[in-house]
Amino acid sequence: MVRSLDGLKNHLLIQARGMLLDIKLRLSAMNYQTIDQ
Repeated sequence: MVRSLDGLKNHLLIQARGMLLDIKLRLSAMNYQTIDQ
């Protein structure tokens, strides 16, 4: 039980990190687009 909870926590942390990275990349891409204009 404890192991599965830890695994779930790690899985959610990895997913959250990926989402944060994706948002940062999209924001930086939007910033580059506005600078080009």
